[in-house]
Amino acid sequence: MRAAKFLVAAATVAVATAGAHGAQVKINTTPTSVGSDFVGGNQGGGFRATEQGGFIGVMGGRGGDASSFITFCLERNENLANNVVYDTKISIYAVGGGGGAIPDPDPSNPTGFKDPITTVTAALYREFRRGGNFGGTGVLAALSGGAWSTEASTALQLAIWKEEGEFNASLTNQFNNNTMAQLMHAWGVDNDTGSLGNVRVLQLWASGSLPNPGTGDVRQDVLTIIPLPSAAGLACLGLIAVGGRNRRRAF
Repeated sequence: MRAAKFLVAAATVAVATAGAHGAQVKINTTPTSVGSDFVGGNQGGGFRATEQGGFIGVMGGRGGDASSFITFCLERNENLANNVVYDTKISIYAVGGGGGAIPDPDPSNPTGFKDPITTVTAALYREFRRGGNFGGTGVLAALSGGAWSTEASTALQLAIWKEEGEFNASLTNQFNNNTMAQLMHAWGVDNDTGSLGNVRVLQLWASGSLPNPGTGDVRQDVLTIIPLPSAAGLACLGLIAVGGRNRRRAF
């Protein structure tokens, strides 16, 4: 992934990366039945992640429910299996990664490298989860009444991989021939806030491998939404003034 446009305040990072070991999700890589298929092409998302205990991410949003959410892959060369439970860590970077990976001295990262998510990718995923239309009918002209489609899922996965520098020759060709993917990516660039907000990387590891995983325990890095810190928590960090607005909105 590319690390350009990776701008996050240090205090926000400290709050966001405090996810505990032991939280798990189950991944469903087969078509989900929430109005339409969420599985895109190119061996990517969207996939359904169902909370299995201890997971602090926000459920729901487009295609999700009270215990699940739809997510997309960050790494092209990492794999997921259907109906399998994974250990999780919430972070601001993928483990290892492709283009843009940098050295990571954290001994809990067996690959020795990390690949920060970009704020454009955060904008794209946040718009998906909140049910937005990525700028109007010019992007999702085929959608009606907020429905989603396999074609739209494929386009979003391509737009995310484009932003994260994951393309090979085949995916480059697919992106260049997918108008919806191009428009989604352009929307993300135009709506980049320069901040990750409450979008994070959900690192998926082999069940039982944390907190001391090996290189072979790395499974995939996907996207998630976390609850925003409470007003009290932000005040303790000196990030808001007394009387500031409540910022617990999920999306």
